[in-house]
Amino acid sequence: MDVGIYLGWAIAICFIGGIAYLTWRGIRQINVRQAIRASLNAQKSDDPDRIVFDHLENCYVLNIINGSASKRQNGIFTLSPQGITIYAIKNPPEVVFHFATEDIRWFGRPEVYSPGRNELWLHVERKREWILVKLWLGHDPMMDFIRALKPLVDPDLVTAYRRRRPYIHYGPTEAQPAEQDIHGAWTLETAVTLYLMPRYLLILHDDAVQTLIPLESVQQIGALRRLDAPDANGLVRFQTAEAHYAYALKDYEAFANALADAAKRTLEAPVMQKQKGKDGEWDDAD
Repeated sequence: MDVGIYLGWAIAICFIGGIAYLTWRGIRQINVRQAIRASLNAQKSDDPDRIVFDHLENCYVLNIINGSASKRQNGIFTLSPQGITIYAIKNPPEVVFHFATEDIRWFGRPEVYSPGRNELWLHVERKREWILVKLWLGHDPMMDFIRALKPLVDPDLVTAYRRRRPYIHYGPTEAQPAEQDIHGAWTLETAVTLYLMPRYLLILHDDAVQTLIPLESVQQIGALRRLDAPDANGLVRFQTAEAHYAYALKDYEAFANALADAAKRTLEAPVMQKQKGKDGEWDDAD
């Protein structure tokens, strides 16, 4: 038999096998999702207000600031007054991550609503860890998720959500606390990590939050070179009503600019969009 015929048969067998595998995998995923949904529905009496978001577009990433980060994976999400839960696509249902609504420190969508997958970021504080949770849902499920979430969180979070984009994030970046003596020389201490997000400046040691500074309290932000060491890292200085701060870091000007912009935005009125045909009602369906 001609070699070309053998090759043709081999290609056909591989193609048919691939189609069969993908079909089997798709059916298995559907069956697993149905089993998870049935299991969650059976628990409805324990949490009657829970909403299940089970859509093929669902994905998530968990990023511990200054710590580990997960890969982007598919999942099933639930939302209730008790919190948000992420389930792996496994049967029986396996909780990957759960957090209470009162643990949310900020949430926002980096981009306006669009067809296909839409992205949501949630900053979560648990004990001394700070976790950036990224969720992806389809257009309509994302709108449903946001509308269900807003009544469950502090109104200040809804105000922050409605502020103009882009939502400023910077870091994590290494910095050294600095103190100036009476002669103008600077003394640097052990390095910490700075992380800037839309509502707070975090000061971390490893992956533990040491200090949380509300951005609306930050004033007198400045960036300067060290006169005592012109070739060393520059300084970022700022103050709150309670304390003065100074940090030496490599990209000191970029960090100072981001901090100033983020602090200014906390004082801005939120951008809100009026719903068509509904006088006096506001929504953020942008």
